[in-house]
Amino acid sequence: MKFNFVKAIRKSILLSVLSAITAVNVFAEKTNIDGLFRFKLENGLELYVAENHSVPLVYIELAVRTGAINQTKETAGLFHLYEHMMFKGNALYKDAASVTKALADLGVTSHNGTTSTDCVNYFFTIPSAKLEEGLAFWNAAVRTLSITEKEFESEKKVVLSEIQGDQANPSYVLHYFSNLLLFPDDPCKTDPRGSFDVVGNATVAQMRNIQKEFYIPCNSAIFVGGDVNPDETYELVNKIYGTWKNTPGVVSQKVVSASGNQPSLNPLSETKFLVMPFDRIAPDMAQIEISWRGPDMDYNYEDVVNAVYLDYVTGKPDSLLKTKLCEKSEYKIPDPNYVGTYTSFGRKNSTVGCYVLLKDPSDNLAGRAKDISSYIQNILYPETASDKKAFSSKNVKKFKTAQDDSFIKTSETAEGIVTLARHCWIDGEMEYFLGNRKSSSIKQSKVQKYVKDYLESRNALVKVIVNPSVYQKTRKEFLDAGYYEVKKNEEVWWQREKFAVDVNSFPNDSDFIVESNIYVPEKKDAEKNEIEQKRNVEVVELKNGIKVYVQHTNSKVNALAIGCMGGYEKYPPELSGLEGNLFDVMSSSSKKYSMETRNQMQYENGVSIDKYCRTLGSVLYMYGMEKYFDRMMDVFVDGFLYPEFAENVMENIFDGNEQRVQNILNSPEALLQWTIGNDVFNNHPYKTVGGVTPDSVKNITVEKMKDVHEQIIGGGDFFIVAIGTVKTKKLVKTLNKTIGNLEFDSARKHVMQNIPPVKIEKKKPMILTHPSAAGTAYCARVFASPVVNGEDTIPAFLAGEIYSDILYNVVREHYGICYTPYSSVITSKAPVSQDYLYKVSDYKNAGKAVKEAMGYMSRGVTVEKSNEDGSYVFSTVAENLESYRSKWLNSKYGNSKTTSGQMFRMISDIMYHEDMDYDLKEVELIKKITAEDIVRVFNKYWVEGNGNWYAVTFPGNEKNLILE
Repeated sequence: MKFNFVKAIRKSILLSVLSAITAVNVFAEKTNIDGLFRFKLENGLELYVAENHSVPLVYIELAVRTGAINQTKETAGLFHLYEHMMFKGNALYKDAASVTKALADLGVTSHNGTTSTDCVNYFFTIPSAKLEEGLAFWNAAVRTLSITEKEFESEKKVVLSEIQGDQANPSYVLHYFSNLLLFPDDPCKTDPRGSFDVVGNATVAQMRNIQKEFYIPCNSAIFVGGDVNPDETYELVNKIYGTWKNTPGVVSQKVVSASGNQPSLNPLSETKFLVMPFDRIAPDMAQIEISWRGPDMDYNYEDVVNAVYLDYVTGKPDSLLKTKLCEKSEYKIPDPNYVGTYTSFGRKNSTVGCYVLLKDPSDNLAGRAKDISSYIQNILYPETASDKKAFSSKNVKKFKTAQDDSFIKTSETAEGIVTLARHCWIDGEMEYFLGNRKSSSIKQSKVQKYVKDYLESRNALVKVIVNPSVYQKTRKEFLDAGYYEVKKNEEVWWQREKFAVDVNSFPNDSDFIVESNIYVPEKKDAEKNEIEQKRNVEVVELKNGIKVYVQHTNSKVNALAIGCMGGYEKYPPELSGLEGNLFDVMSSSSKKYSMETRNQMQYENGVSIDKYCRTLGSVLYMYGMEKYFDRMMDVFVDGFLYPEFAENVMENIFDGNEQRVQNILNSPEALLQWTIGNDVFNNHPYKTVGGVTPDSVKNITVEKMKDVHEQIIGGGDFFIVAIGTVKTKKLVKTLNKTIGNLEFDSARKHVMQNIPPVKIEKKKPMILTHPSAAGTAYCARVFASPVVNGEDTIPAFLAGEIYSDILYNVVREHYGICYTPYSSVITSKAPVSQDYLYKVSDYKNAGKAVKEAMGYMSRGVTVEKSNEDGSYVFSTVAENLESYRSKWLNSKYGNSKTTSGQMFRMISDIMYHEDMDYDLKEVELIKKITAEDIVRVFNKYWVEGNGNWYAVTFPGNEKNLILE
């Protein structure tokens, strides 16, 4: 699509480096995107650098143009397995534990790798002072991957557990069954997780062949965003990666894809109807999804542009498609919020479609689904494409403005810019993205042709999702109507005879030679990042005393929030979710602006109004482009003051409540957390939670919401936060006309409760079962942790970070117990924290491994790595403390990169600490924390305090799961 952005302007450069820059500029390419620079090394490696000095951090990403798209049935899942092995050691960091240690030393707040259909990428954020070390880290990983048989076999177990877990999830089952129909010849090219048989029998030689063919510079790119100089970054990348060689005879996948065969755009011989009983959908609702093969980025880019515009037009709250569907009373679609459209584009695996949520599924659902799909395909899409109003110059201009606004919001951080650049690089869209090549303009005739070619004349895949209790009564109706029932244990593509593989034919030898010499970064004294101690904040009051905090920034994105003290600690457990539902109404409808009007205004202005609820308070906030803030201000304030409890608004909210309850009862992770809360906080005020529960859902009423609203407005126990290019006097003047006129009754002001600490009595593990946990288990050890603002709070956070790495090295790396273990520290007036094991595969040794890891941490010992003989290499908490301090500080920087992040940070400081700059004081506090403090706190809460295990696993596995 067309992007019109201001040309980039380089910042001034110091004279002392001008001579070096002159040489670099030969390789640099200016882009039309402010702050983004493109370079290309002689070996074909591309580099994109986004310059943004707002915080002293840098995001580094290595992307490879490969993924499921390059899989065959014999290699399905190996790209994902290879991604996992990238963290297992290399010439610079010999093994997985050394990699983990290096990440900690870099101050990495979070790191990951992902494998999608079209891309494999690896990324982290580090202090900008460590740019060279960060670049050298990924260089060593991509070029000198080391694979030991022990590490390889251990990681295969982890990936196999992930595949098994996905097979137990009905959403995954339906998704991959659908892809089998839409991509019948090569379903493996849409499935990054891959084949259980292929992964289970994978060889090291196969990994080396992937490295030789795909992990080469001409098929890769580096993306760097943050507090860096683009030209200096290029110099480092050229020095570090410039010696990386391409494999002779192997070219970029961008070149290969141009000659590859495109999967059929009309794979179905007739419209196919599927139905799946799904326990996470409420019994009084059903979902219909209609899918087609869409235009592929490698072959049909101009049609992608047409599809995006059609999606924009049909996605409007008042679109012809949504309006006419809701007008058909026999369809029982409550309002336009129950209708949505989507586009999912890839190089060779695009899909497009729409979905509908409807009520009363017991009433001829099979027939209604057929009628609705036919009406959409044969009437509504063609009518939309023929609607002249939809293609007026005014609407086209709005579309282009929406695209530009979306980009501005994304580019609020350098990470956002380079992430978007990576998407475009993968899809071959980069020249369009940079403005070097213009896509054709939006024309009605072209969109009409797109609708005719892709939607109207091609067979659709229609999927119906319905609650099992309803399906049991209507099953015959569906089968008689020609629907195919997708079962929970449906065969996946690789279990079918057509895609069977001979695992004995997998290669055991590869001629790939791993590089022996690799760039070693210079060891430098760490530069300490200091969080800026001064913020440009004004604190003023409205004429009735309501405080307004205004933080001035240069961002084009603004935020406005109203924080109401009290939160859900004010309510008994049977009213969990009451205040949250009230704030749902505030964000949806008001006296002057109906839900329909607000939805339309938010869609057209790119401004979102939303809420979140916590133990100590609830927040209504508005976030979006500065240029729309004035016109949306009245909408936002009117919702806070005069929420409208209209019938359609309440239907939306109550339907959402029912869906939440279904998810709690049928998602293993949600079920686990709900069970923990119920048991640990039994007879405690914090048994109440922010969202509805199975115990509270029927107790939420409009009358109770109105009572809560009167208390909030009448008590005046709230404050206002504004972030961005906000003019304080103008804001106060505007708010004084509405909120400033409120009169308050001190008797209604909420008095914060004296919350007692949680008492955890030692008991046997509580193990629940659910079919959706098939092949795995989700386990949590729960214990009381330090209260907010206590002297033990910050040492506990650091202890959790250090202990998480010990758990990883012992539980996952040494024993291969689960996919991810970690320790999560929560703070509140009565906090409980968790040691969490995600997707356990070794049931008998899970508890034993955690106990071993806990023993090391309790002595102030950290586990660096495992030796070949099974022994460990140890270090100490004291030796690693500075790295974890740095990591914690970097997370503080990360929270300040966006307008919304700064808003949430300030609200949290005010609500929990009564100090808008409390986070800055934490910086000083953390400097005083010693290793002895951390070990003392760990022993006090993790070891000496009672801790109980909770788990959800599959039926029949309860006795196999040993947690103590």
